[in-house]
Amino acid sequence: MDGRRDPRLLEVAIKLGASLILSLGMSVLAARWLVPMLDPSHAAKEKAKRSKMELMRRLGRPDIKTNEHEDLIAQEAINPENIDVCFDDIGGLEEEKRRLKEIVILPFTRPELFARGKLLRPPKGVLLYGPPGTGKTMLVKAIAKETKAVFIN
Repeated sequence: MDGRRDPRLLEVAIKLGASLILSLGMSVLAARWLVPMLDPSHAAKEKAKRSKMELMRRLGRPDIKTNEHEDLIAQEAINPENIDVCFDDIGGLEEEKRRLKEIVILPFTRPELFARGKLLRPPKGVLLYGPPGTGKTMLVKAIAKETKAVFIN
């Protein structure tokens, strides 16, 4: 050996290195494209993530950390501005509407009435029950619109 290198060996090494880097890059790109395609719930997760970002922007709280299950629930949240039901749209149920306005809406609109004492505290929840088609969901949507609360469908 006289200390000289074979130029063909250097050329082969450069081609081999470039080929290795190119194939590795293509593999990474293919994996990034293929893995989401193999996940059957990928589209739902992406939609949920977009819905969550919109909800966080609307609430002015972009710093809330959630997991993927909470993101799916946030996807079902309906902005009160997008609810097209009000109490006037609900026929009948006058007594139920009056009670709900008194029990649920009044604490939202007049919180000072419920600030003192334990007897006047608003309820922590309301349970609506009955057969399908009796207007339970419409009542809840009307409450959400009236109180400007987010409705989870």
